[in-house]
Amino acid sequence: MWHAERPRGTVIICHGFKGFAKWGFFPLLAETLARGGVSAITFNFSGSGIGTDGESFTEENAFFANSYSCELADLSLVEKEAERRQWLGANYGLFGHSRGGGIAILHSA
Repeated sequence: MWHAERPRGTVIICHGFKGFAKWGFFPLLAETLARGGVSAITFNFSGSGIGTDGESFTEENAFFANSYSCELADLSLVEKEAERRQWLGANYGLFGHSRGGGIAILHSA
């Protein structure tokens, strides 16, 4: 979670296929959003294959069992937990890269 000092909203960031929360531009995007007043939530889909260190591909069985349904369920859990922690206000949105974008669209539909 990247907390903005005076948040005007929150964005949940969904990584793509074979990606993970700490991959590529996601940390920079989250940091930039937070500096600009928008809190950001990053997470790893449970079927991404990423292990407990948050960066290494160690969960091959989870990766092979992954599906759109699993990722939609993961996103719903993240959203519910963010609501429980009062991280989501009236203004929040989803950002997804590649397959994560598809998941964000399906979740919003």
